[in-house]
Amino acid sequence: MTDKKHAFEVKSDSPFDRAVNRIAGFFGGGLAGIAIGIIGVVIAVKFGAIPLDLAFYAVLGSIIMFAVVGAIWPKRFAWVLDVLSFW
Repeated sequence: MTDKKHAFEVKSDSPFDRAVNRIAGFFGGGLAGIAIGIIGVVIAVKFGAIPLDLAFYAVLGSIIMFAVVGAIWPKRFAWVLDVLSFW
């Protein structure tokens, strides 16, 4: 039996393939960070956990955090960019 490979888990020694995967993970993580950050800020402001003045910084922090995580582990978020580029 052959193991199913993840779409962005390239077992190639080519540095170009690894770079493409990390860039796709970075942008995919950033897009996921926007969505999760906005949802999190809306919920946090609704319940009074953070003031509205800090909402921009919370979303910005979410974007940066998810983009970095996507660049480190590209298979987690690279699919986001692949799905959006399909359309």
